[in-house]
Formats: sequence, C-alpha cells, structure tokens
Amino acid sequence: MGDQSNQVASQPTTAEERPHQPLTVTDLNMTPLPAAGPTSTNDKGTESEPTISHSEDFIHTDASTVYNYHRMNLPLFPPSSNMATSSTATTPSSRNASNNDIILETTAIFTLCSLDLRVAHHAASLFLSGCSSSSLSPGLGAYQYSHLIFSGKVGALTANHHHFSDGRPEARVFADIASSAPYHIPLDKIIIEPNATNTGENVRFTYALLKESGLLDGSGPEKVKITKFVLVQKPYMERRTFATFVKQWPGGGGQIQTEQGSEEAEADGNVEFTVASPPLAWEDYPDADNPRDLVISIMVGDLVRIKEYPAMGYQIEQHIPDQVWEAGQRLIRAGYGRHLP
Repeated sequence: MGDQSNQVASQPTTAEERPHQPLTVTDLNMTPLPAAGPTSTNDKGTESEPTISHSEDFIHTDASTVYNYHRMNLPLFPPSSNMATSSTATTPSSRNASNNDIILETTAIFTLCSLDLRVAHHAASLFLSGCSSSSLSPGLGAYQYSHLIFSGKVGALTANHHHFSDGRPEARVFADIASSAPYHIPLDKIIIEPNATNTGENVRFTYALLKESGLLDGSGPEKVKITKFVLVQKPYMERRTFATFVKQWPGGGGQIQTEQGSEEAEADGNVEFTVASPPLAWEDYPDADNPRDLVISIMVGDLVRIKEYPAMGYQIEQHIPDQVWEAGQRLIRAGYGRHLP
C-alpha cells in the first residue's frame, strides 16, 4: 500500500525508471507571503508550529506545484514488449529444443493499494488496454500484460474506512474490483499480496511471493519471467514509489534525477520499472474519500521523505527543484505538517 512510508527491517513506520524522461516543473513566480502568525498544535499534540496567513489561492498554487512534482509522467512499457526467449530455468546442458524450455519475458502491472479505489480501476483498465483479439505473445492468450498484482493490508487511513469495514485487506478489495464488472479480469491473472503495511513491505513481500512462485526466473509452471513492472499508485505517490522500488527491489533499474540531468541508478538491469496513476489534475483529485487537506499533508510529508530517505538507504535520490521545496515549506508553515516523518 502507499499511504505509509517505505520500511526496511530497522526503519520506524510513519504515517503517511524503466529509464525515464526527466520531469520539468514550471518555474512559478510566487508573490511574497504575509509574516508568520499564530501557532498551532500538531497531530501529536506535543509541538507547536507557526501558521501563516496563506490564502486559498496560494494553497492551491503551492499544492498544485508539489502534486505535479510527485507525478513523474513516465512512459508505459508497451504490452507488446513481452517476448519469448531461449533461456530456461534449467542449466544449459539440460536444455533441449522442446517448447517446454521456452520462457516468456513479460510485463506485469503492480498496484500499490490504498484508500483511493480509483487506483484499482485505473490498474484494471491498464491491464485490459493490453488485450488483443489476436495474441502478440504466445502463451498469454489475449492478455499482453502477464499479471495484475495487488499489494496491501490495512493502513492508518483505511483501518476505519467504510470501504474496508468488512475486514478485507486492501489488496482483496482492489482485486474484487478488477475481477468484477465491468472488467472481469480472470482470477488466474490476479496476484494478491495481503500483508504489506508500507511501501518497503510492498517491495519485500511481493518479491518473495513472486520468487517463490517462479515468476521472476521462469521456473514456475507458467514458464513466465516478469522483467518489467508498471507500478500503479496514487498520483502524488508516483515519485516516492518509483524511488523506493528502484532502490530496494533486487535488480531494479532506472535513472536518478539530478540538477545536471539523469544518470543511471546502480542496478544490474534485470528488472525495470515505470510508474502510472489515474490521470487526474490537482483540482480534480480531492474527493470525499481523499479530502484536500489530508492529501496536501500527506504529499508534503512525502516531499520531505524524498529529500531525507536516500541518505537512510530507503530510496534513490530524486532532485527537488527549489520552487517545489519552497512550496512544500510554505504549506507546512500554513499548517499542513500532520504527516511529516
């Protein structure tokens, strides 16, 4: 799931590229803000923080700046990139010419579950977008993405929410959406990882599940080797999700954004990632399940994590333009600091 921070074994839990094209953030001309005003108490009730007279126009502009930074606008891997290879899970000496030795290298859709059910609908739509009446990849039938993965248990934001009140984990709720009308995705194409409570666990638990099933080396009965993942997440969680997977997934590959441009991440290139989300502009994103003030607080907290977590070994480094960081700091001073690490 994506509402909480990524976590490795020693990391405390907090609230909440296939090589990619560098993101350009519009350089906004920000008008100076009024001086600091009264203080307010944070969500722990232990510290106070300054609050400024931040008008609705400035809140909207700064939130839009941070939101658009989190959206990476990466290209998708084409479903037709699946290909059959002559490599096998057996040793070269035991390989023979039978079809049983052919392993299909595929792309899978990996969905990080959360409070936002629009992510489930988008993942299902993406999966079906790879359908064709005549298969381009023998062995997958009409489905050009090999699997649709859902990962997530229940987090702080979903534990008491009505969508999850029946006790189902987030991954099960999302999978039920994908297998029902209007999508009707076959259950044998859906993989459910129901135990992850943060992004780091999304990585580790799903990796272990896929490895055990033979889907990462082609040793399973399907003779499928997943080499590319389309990560599907909320728009404002794209960047941190990508940075976490490239860093923590064994063999992950991508690029690091710096002030000088892009450079290759340290990886052996066995797996590639891209990231996608529902195509919603900032003004269209908040809704009843994802209220504006909550979303602003979460994405401002994630901006701080993008800055701090690389030094802790949790993510690859991502360049933060000055105007984006300054927008986030103004929002924190305006009272949107409830989900800081």
